[in-house]
Amino acid sequence: MSGSQARPGLLARILARRDKARRAAAFEVSVRHVSGALPDLARRPEAVVVVAMVRDGIYHLADFLAHYRAIGVAHFVFCDNGSTDGTLEALRDAPDCAVFQSLLPFAQIENLFRAHVATRYCAYGWVLYADLDERFRYPGMERAPITALTDYMMRRGQTALMAQMAEMFPEGPLAPWQERPVAEVMAAYRFTDPDGVTRLPYHDRDRIDFWYLLKDNRLTDPDMGIWFGGVRGKVFGEACCLTKHPLVQVRPPVLPAVHPHCASHVTVSGVMGTILHYKFTDRAFARDAASVAQGGVGHGEDVLRASRAQGDPGLSLWSETAVALTGEADLLRTGFMRSPPDWDAALAATTVPAPVPEPAPIDAVVIGRNEGARLQACLDSLRGRMRRIVYVDSGSTDGSPDLARAAGAMVVDLDMSLPFTAARARNAGLAALPPDADLVQLIDGDCILAPDWLDKAVTFLAQHPQVGLVCGRRAERFPRASLYNRLADIEWNTPVGEARACGGDALARMSALRQVGGFRDDLIAGEEPEMCLRLRRAGWKVWRLDAAMTTHDAAMTRISQWWRRSLRAGHAFAEGAALHGAPPERHWVAETRRALLWGLFLPLAILGLGLIWPPALLAALIYPAQVLRLAPRHGLGWAALTTLGKFAEA
Repeated sequence: MSGSQARPGLLARILARRDKARRAAAFEVSVRHVSGALPDLARRPEAVVVVAMVRDGIYHLADFLAHYRAIGVAHFVFCDNGSTDGTLEALRDAPDCAVFQSLLPFAQIENLFRAHVATRYCAYGWVLYADLDERFRYPGMERAPITALTDYMMRRGQTALMAQMAEMFPEGPLAPWQERPVAEVMAAYRFTDPDGVTRLPYHDRDRIDFWYLLKDNRLTDPDMGIWFGGVRGKVFGEACCLTKHPLVQVRPPVLPAVHPHCASHVTVSGVMGTILHYKFTDRAFARDAASVAQGGVGHGEDVLRASRAQGDPGLSLWSETAVALTGEADLLRTGFMRSPPDWDAALAATTVPAPVPEPAPIDAVVIGRNEGARLQACLDSLRGRMRRIVYVDSGSTDGSPDLARAAGAMVVDLDMSLPFTAARARNAGLAALPPDADLVQLIDGDCILAPDWLDKAVTFLAQHPQVGLVCGRRAERFPRASLYNRLADIEWNTPVGEARACGGDALARMSALRQVGGFRDDLIAGEEPEMCLRLRRAGWKVWRLDAAMTTHDAAMTRISQWWRRSLRAGHAFAEGAALHGAPPERHWVAETRRALLWGLFLPLAILGLGLIWPPALLAALIYPAQVLRLAPRHGLGWAALTTLGKFAEA
């Protein structure tokens, strides 16, 4: 806010446009997609995508996601500016989050980044701009999802919603709260101060710097205005704008994100929301000082705050004019929120409670042979959490079938007159489930199910109907017991996110398994990746969550056990390549070629040449060289056994 602001002159506007074009070109080169699925707004015109600028936002991230998911947001797009605190890792496997990144200075790209995401990935949908320390609220939020608000606005031709920021603070000094858990901070930061707020007419050309960006906007409620100042003005001398257009429909002629606080060519709704702003949290003044040192923000407000805080370690924003905002009634009473006369009736028409479906029954199929105490531990981890447990025994001689019956499991004795495969055992277990089976946990008898795995996996499947099978982290129970166990533990740690395959443990939809006919009975090994390939061909997705799923007891203490395991891997590669080696899958082709190259062709070539010309035997040094090349990944032991394993695989 400043006095007598004229629109920039022609030359200034030309130069500004030239600079903007240069920044836009540099930004387009710099931006990249880091992770996550892009929003899909087809056939969902009322859906809302949150677009958030972020740099090192891990402190607020979990609460931020929970708040906006709770009000019905469909997807998140994070515009990262160089996070190094774990934010990117936390978002990597979130199915409703996409992350883009540009490392150009924040002040140069803030508007470009927001507009880029909105126009390219959210066209004809709704975008809700929110920083990680902001919690957007609207009238009736406790009664209806945000899609009720966007539906109301679309029916009336309104393309933007205005919100006023309430700066939140505690009663007393800020310093004690800077490193407290976010839940405690949110509970304590319940005050704001409306004293010192300057309320200007929306189209005030004399005192609003960016008036020319508002001039083509139409107000449904002419009494709405642009606010400045507030407690930040009182304490720090900031002339900060408190008004934003956070919710915008991205369609012509709307221009989103032309300014951090507004859009252009919009019709502003008569509903006014609130942004609860928790700016003074998470080492706020240390971040201001760092921002000043980096010179990354252009408005200078961080300079004022850092200077004031440096001279007053007991700084408090609370005063006698502070008011508590504990709910919607307080927001309406203080003018931070408002609703038009027809809002309540419209809201009531959209808040018919949806029926709550009964939780889907979960069954389990366990396969094993002579697992003994390991089977007992497996069944104990399943008891009380499954509707039915089916144990398929493959000729045990240690009393495993009786142990399973005593644990309440239904026992299926596999016909051992036919060649054994794990695939045949899994199919026998699936066939024993009742016709109404919905979800099935597949698990090997030497594994223990993690306590909170089912809650996470079931929730994920409920939110993602296109996912047919979900798996998590299988970890070795005793990875330090032997080098072979450690190798298995490394192998289990697969990338999170959408996956090509799973292992022997997974939670699957029976409808998906039935559609593809379950596992192939005749596969000696590798039946799970082969079945996942057919699932993906049928239109299903396979997903790996970043969550503990099972602990596995490989109990490999001898090289002969590891050798047999490598032999099975070779069978899996060869059979998979024979079945699905053609493009586009080329299933296990590369693995088969590596096994044949290192385990068969190279040794034969070296031996053959050595018989003709003995010095050629020195070519065998390629194997220790390969071990040294692989060692930096997981150590010499892993590299040596991986290289040696090619002989077994071949």
